[in-house]
Amino acid sequence: INSVLKVDFDLYTTSKPKPVVGPDDLLLLLVQHWVRDESVFPTQDGRHDLAMIVLFNAYTGGLLAEFVH
Repeated sequence: INSVLKVDFDLYTTSKPKPVVGPDDLLLLLVQHWVRDESVFPTQDGRHDLAMIVLFNAYTGGLLAEFVH
C-alpha cells in the first residue's frame, strides 16, 4: 500500500480514530434495556432475544445481520 497503490489511488496511510463501545457503555445499554425501557413486546422472548443479540455482538464483534435472520 505504501508504494504503487498509494500513488495510483491517492490513499491515506494514517489511521483514523474509531469509536469503540467499552464495558461501561454496554452496561448502560443493558440497564436501559432491562430497567428503563417501557416498550411492549408481544412476548418476553423478544426482550430476551434483543439482549442476547446485543451481548453476542459485543463479545464477538459480529455484524447485526449475522445474528438476526
